[in-house]
Amino acid sequence: MRTQAKRVPLHLFFVLCGAFCAMLALSTSLLLSACGSSQGQGQVPAEIAEDQGSDDGATEEGPTPKNETGDLTASNETGTEDGEGPDGSTTTEVAEDPEPVYNTELQERLQPLLAEAASASGMQVGIAVIDLTDGTPISYQGDLRLPSASMIKLLVASALLQQIDAGALSLDQTHVLSADEIVGGSGSLAGLGVGASVTLERLLSAMIEESDNTATNALIDVLGMDEINAEAKRLGLSETSLNRRMMDERAVAEGRENYACADDLASILRAAHEGTLASPELCEVLVADLERQQDWGGIRSGLPEGVTFAHKTGALGYVNHDGGIVEGEHPYVLVVLCGGEGFYEGGALATMAKVASLTHETITAQPEG
Repeated sequence: MRTQAKRVPLHLFFVLCGAFCAMLALSTSLLLSACGSSQGQGQVPAEIAEDQGSDDGATEEGPTPKNETGDLTASNETGTEDGEGPDGSTTTEVAEDPEPVYNTELQERLQPLLAEAASASGMQVGIAVIDLTDGTPISYQGDLRLPSASMIKLLVASALLQQIDAGALSLDQTHVLSADEIVGGSGSLAGLGVGASVTLERLLSAMIEESDNTATNALIDVLGMDEINAEAKRLGLSETSLNRRMMDERAVAEGRENYACADDLASILRAAHEGTLASPELCEVLVADLERQQDWGGIRSGLPEGVTFAHKTGALGYVNHDGGIVEGEHPYVLVVLCGGEGFYEGGALATMAKVASLTHETITAQPEG
């Protein structure tokens, strides 16, 4: 006997179908919404993507650059304070250090005058000037390499201050003079004799104030020639080197000479004035020694009375040099080296005085600020 299936009432069937369709529509809507949201998170509008690709500073080589503290660095290539470019986008490239702003008017006025004075001398002349108010350099054959004579003592002094600053030596440390250090020429320490004990401070002052050759030889032995030439490299001096001791006639006969150029010596003097050659305190010691330098020929004779000139001179039978810091309200460095074919002492001294007068008049005529 068959069992008869129960039939669902027709109205209940339509209710169930409607409910099923509603659930299906809701599920489809939710699925489509989720897909649209996922796609939106991975896309950037075309106009924004174009801006980011040109201005955010990121490259395939690495992330956005950072400064020394690790913070993101934003530079303003257009000069606006908030770092925005002309299209409103921000920049993230590290700004380069600005170029020094030199007094080009001073350079244009003074350089031809220096060239004329040097040419009129009939000898080789190298001149370097640095206006210490803003660092403006004026050079005429400033890289001319000539035998340095006693100007090399500025390099020896610089190397000594570096070693003292590093704690390897001290000004009150003593040195015993040896027989091969004692030589003639300028200076008074040779009179102390072999075995005399002298502090490094006294050796320094004698080398600069009296241009003492014995003191210089003693400091060369204390420091070592290699260390002194390493100091020239540290300072970036291109034409300055120590190749023999003072009054070493055999070395001269063999062709070994000490050399320098005006630009190099001006760099040493500028660093001493600015307190960067070594510690500011040690730089003050050197400048004070330069102020007491006892040779007053050359540049000093072309400067006005009362002007303080902290300088060093050097002379041999074939060169005559002078260079130092002209102090005052408008300080500057002036170095003049004379030598080569046509050299004679009277002409060198007259050239230095002429260059000094022209330089002082031109620089001090400049408006302050």
